[in-house]
Amino acid sequence: MRSRMAIASPKKHDNIYLWLILVLGAILRIYKLGSQSFWYDEIYSANLSAKSLSEVALRFGQTPTLYHILLNFWLYLGRSDAMIRLLSAVFGVIALWVVYLVGKNLLDTKHGLLGAFLLAISPFHIWYSQEARMYSLLILLSSASMLFFIKFLKEKRGWPSVWWILTTVMAIYTHYHAAFILFCQVVFFLFFRAKYRSRWSRFGYSLGAMAIMVLPSFFLMFPGGQFDTAQDWALAGNPLRVFSVPYTFFAFSLGFSYGPSVAELHRSLSLATVRPYLTQVVPAFFLFSAIFVMGVRSLWREREQLAFLLLYLIVPIVGACLVSLLWPRASYNVRYVSAALTGFILILARGLLVPRYQIVRWTLMAFVLMVTLLSVHNHYYQEKYAKADYRSAAQFVRVHSELSDVILTTQVGLFTYYYRGPLVVHKLFWSPISYRQMIRMRVQGYQRAWMALSREWGLDPEGNMKDYMKRTFQAVKETTITNLYLGLFDLTATQED
Repeated sequence: MRSRMAIASPKKHDNIYLWLILVLGAILRIYKLGSQSFWYDEIYSANLSAKSLSEVALRFGQTPTLYHILLNFWLYLGRSDAMIRLLSAVFGVIALWVVYLVGKNLLDTKHGLLGAFLLAISPFHIWYSQEARMYSLLILLSSASMLFFIKFLKEKRGWPSVWWILTTVMAIYTHYHAAFILFCQVVFFLFFRAKYRSRWSRFGYSLGAMAIMVLPSFFLMFPGGQFDTAQDWALAGNPLRVFSVPYTFFAFSLGFSYGPSVAELHRSLSLATVRPYLTQVVPAFFLFSAIFVMGVRSLWREREQLAFLLLYLIVPIVGACLVSLLWPRASYNVRYVSAALTGFILILARGLLVPRYQIVRWTLMAFVLMVTLLSVHNHYYQEKYAKADYRSAAQFVRVHSELSDVILTTQVGLFTYYYRGPLVVHKLFWSPISYRQMIRMRVQGYQRAWMALSREWGLDPEGNMKDYMKRTFQAVKETTITNLYLGLFDLTATQED
C-alpha cells in the first residue's frame, strides 16, 4: 500500500510540527475540563468504575468493559469531575499521534500532520475527549487498529499482525460497534486479495485469534449469556431517521455546538428549528462538502488508498444503520460510529492539499479554521450547547431547602451523585395515564417539593408533569440553571384538585 504521490523524506521540522499539534490538542482538551457537570451516561461510568474490579470486568451492559476497567484504576488518582474526564482527554491526545501515523503510512507526512491538526481542533473529538465515556478510547484504538493493519499489509513478517490483533480486540472490548472496523478491513483485504496473496495464511490466523478473544464478550452480550444484558443494550432513544446519516457528517465536521443545539433538534425536527441557523449551516455544509469531494476525486487514481478511506468511513456508519433497522430496540447515534471519524478527517486533509495554488489552500484552511474554532468557542462558552448543570442545581437545593422538603426529578442518578443532603429524592417518569397519581404519591406528607427536569423531550415531551405541578400547587421559586428547570412548590397551597 503506497501512495502514487511522492513521499517526502522526513524533515527535522516535521517532529516540531507534530509536537505543536499535540500541545495544541492537549490544551483544547484540558481547558474547562470540569466546568460542566456530568450527564447521565457519565454518571453511569463513574459509578460503575467505582465498584470492585471483578464487578467492573464482568459488567457487559450497553458497552463492553475495557474503558471502565481502565477508569477503575484511574480513580485512584482522584474522583473530581475533571480528574475522571482527564482519562478521556489523555486518550484524545494520544489519538492525534496515532492519526498522524495512519496518514503518514497510508499517504505521506503532510497528510499525517494535517490530519492530526484537523483532529486536534475537531469540535466532535474535543467533545468526547472531555466526556467520561469510552468514545475517545474507541477512536484511539480503532485508529491504532487501522495503523497496524496497514503495517500488516506492508510487511511480510514481524510484529504488526500481533499489534493489529491486540488493538482490534481492545477496540471491540471498548464498544461493540468497533467490530465494523474489523469488517471493513476484511472487505478491503478481500477486494485486493490478489495483491496480498502471500499474507492469506497470516490473515486467516489473525482473524481466528481475534474471534477466540472476542467471543466471550458477545456470549455475555446476547440473550442466553450469563448476564443476558442485550435486552437493555442501546435502547432506542435515537431510532434511525432520514437525517441521521447527514447529521453524522455534520457532527464529524463541526461537532454539536454549531447551528441548532442537540436539545433544539430533539424538541422539534421541523424546518422552523433549523431556519434561524441557515446562514451558518449552509455555507459550512458546502465548505466541508466541497473539501470532501475534492479529497475523493484526488484519490480516484489511487484506488487502494481511496478504497481504504471510504471503507473506513462508510462501513461503521452503514453497519450501525443496519443494526438499528434490523433490531428496532437498538439506537443509531453519532457517537456509536465515532470510529469512522479518522477516515473522514484524512479525506478532508487530502481535499485541503489538492489545490495547486497555495493561496487557495490557505483560503480554504482559513474558512475551516473560522467555523471550527467558532464551534469550539460555543462548546466552551455557550450554555445552550452545554450539559444540564445538575451540580449547581444540587448545590442550590442544598442551600435553600428545608427538612420538610422532597425532591422530584427525572434524573435521580444524576441528582443524587451531586446532592449530599438529607432530603428524599424521588424519580419522576412519564406515564400519560398515571403521572398525576404518581406525583401525588411522591409528595404526600411533605410541605414543599423541588422539581428538577432536564432532557424533557424524552422524559416529559409535552411538559405535562411540570404543568400539573404549576396548576396544582403554588410555585414559590422557578429558575433555569444551564438547560435544567428547577422549581420549588408549596404543597400546602393547593390550587386545583
